Amino acid sequence: MSIETKLQKIRFLANARILEFFKAEENKLTAGLNAEIRNIMSQLERFCLGGKKIRIALAYFSYLACGGKSKKKFFRTAVSLELFHNFFLIHDDIIDKDNYRRNKLTFHKYFGEKRGDLHYGLSLAIIGADLLNFFAYKNLDNSRYPEKVKNNIRKLFSVFLSRVCLGEFLDIYFAKVKKVSAKELLFGYDCKTGGYTTTLPVVFGAHLAGASYRQIKELTEFSGPLGQVFQIKDDILDVFGNKSKFGKDPGSDLLNGKKTILLDFVMKNADCREKKYLNSLANKRKLLFKDIFKIRKIIRKSGAITYFDKYTENLVFKAKAKINKKNFNRNVCDLLALADYFLIRSS
Repeated sequence: MSIETKLQKIRFLANARILEFFKAEENKLTAGLNAEIRNIMSQLERFCLGGKKIRIALAYFSYLACGGKSKKKFFRTAVSLELFHNFFLIHDDIIDKDNYRRNKLTFHKYFGEKRGDLHYGLSLAIIGADLLNFFAYKNLDNSRYPEKVKNNIRKLFSVFLSRVCLGEFLDIYFAKVKKVSAKELLFGYDCKTGGYTTTLPVVFGAHLAGASYRQIKELTEFSGPLGQVFQIKDDILDVFGNKSKFGKDPGSDLLNGKKTILLDFVMKNADCREKKYLNSLANKRKLLFKDIFKIRKIIRKSGAITYFDKYTENLVFKAKAKINKKNFNRNVCDLLALADYFLIRSS
């Protein structure tokens, strides 16, 4: 079975548990209230059902590789990962002023347009995202794992989610300063994506399986570099991605004046006219097709795509070298295959 097929099955299983969770919460919180209030919960549910479920896949493959047995118990608990993820995404969309996520209106944009009041949409999005944060802990608390395991997961959440906030802070700050070094950008990637997207899920799955110290150490060393791979691929897809697959208008990072490692490389290798053009994009409200065409041409000319293809391939090679297959069961092969998938993903 291909890694893509396995990811589809995981997405189906994860979404079944997400639906189960929201049905129970909706019955407790919004039963008997008017349709508009119930729609807020429905939209939170809809938002959480979207996406690739990469984090849950990383956690599940790690769980199996470390000897985990109960699929049902795992997926019910892993809903917390997805609730946290969407909590951050809703806030991130507000910060980035994005209108679309996964080919649909962002949460704040949906309610803002529905009421014709942007502040209303922003207010609901902030509170709705916070609710997902609380739900994540509630779901973990209600899981059937031993209290020691749940305490380990809580500590894990505290460490990595605080680093995400630091990474988001750096993202905002870097957009407002003229010069940011590649080292600083990569540190921001490690905070915002490295821990939260890759290390948190694999260690989460390992803890649920009762992994040994050696297994957790190897998985941590394996997953760290993959965060950079994931984020660099996101930077490339922001410009070269197909909107129908990537789910966002191309070039949003440039419009928001974001500093990325991709743009840093391009600016170091572009001529004066190209630099001036790229810097001017942050003043535009929207990028036209001719803009996207020109940006892609400049990036290709700079050699950035070739450079980062090799750079990320090397990171994946180093990551996989950290895993001693003898310390895991055969399911670890799926985890290694997912690392390779990071290099070719299109969404």
